[in-house]
Amino acid sequence: MPRRKKALKRMTREQRAKIIAVADKQGLTAMQVEKKFGVSRWTYYGWRKRRGTKTGRVGRPARRAAAATTCTCNCPAEIQAMLPGLIRQELTQALRDLLIGAAVQRRGRRRKR
Repeated sequence: MPRRKKALKRMTREQRAKIIAVADKQGLTAMQVEKKFGVSRWTYYGWRKRRGTKTGRVGRPARRAAAATTCTCNCPAEIQAMLPGLIRQELTQALRDLLIGAAVQRRGRRRKR
């Protein structure tokens, strides 16, 4: 006998917000949210992502946000502002040199044959 599908349970925005708020306040993991509220952890991750909350744990900032706002060196603000552009330029040039060099080598091999 085939198994019956479980009926989907839709939650209102208020219910979702309440679950996320409780999970944030209590520092619950996705597995704990799944057990406590009966919501799939993947559904919870999706809600959290759409809401803009990167982590459900209290006092733990999102990794990207922390990395983007802090600099580990003691360099002036002007240099910190210039670094992303300089790094982008250097990477672009290095990749261009690498790709052009590889293309020249391939062409050279074909000519020798």
